[in-house]
Amino acid sequence: MTDPYPQKFGHPSTWPTPAEEPSPPPLMLVRPRRRTQAAVRMTVAAAAAVTLTGGALVVAGATGAGPAAGIFKDPGVAACEQIRDGAAAARSRPPGAPRASSPDDLEAYQAFRKQFADSRYGDLRAAGTEVLDLLHQLSGADPAKDEDAGLTLVVAGPLVQKWATLTGACGNHGVTIPKLTELN
Repeated sequence: MTDPYPQKFGHPSTWPTPAEEPSPPPLMLVRPRRRTQAAVRMTVAAAAAVTLTGGALVVAGATGAGPAAGIFKDPGVAACEQIRDGAAAARSRPPGAPRASSPDDLEAYQAFRKQFADSRYGDLRAAGTEVLDLLHQLSGADPAKDEDAGLTLVVAGPLVQKWATLTGACGNHGVTIPKLTELN
């Protein structure tokens, strides 16, 4: 009687002995080709999305434009905006109304000066700190005293020049601040 199921490797006498048998190839996970291609496409798409998002944030921070520009707002530009907004609020205040005062003028001066000092723009950094230093020198002056009146006269000329420099520096970065004569 013949074997209805013939051996795939032939007769058992022709099978290799265990010593001659080659070692099996290492176990490899083989995935269907479609899944591999889909995984590669998704990885490339995710990498492209991360790269584009990061690039957009960098451009927004550098140019100050776009929806993410507020994330990287320069402190010097923010200080210019505070000057502009403070002057607008002062103009809208009715005549004779009391001014809002800071609880500690020295702390307010230091915080405002730090904004300009931390700016990444050299023109804002230089002009802002110089103007604030001159204003701080004038803040303690008493015009009734002769020596303080002399200080006011000495500081007034450079203050006008430095304010013009600050106006130009703020304008270079898209913020228009009022002239020194327009402030209350």
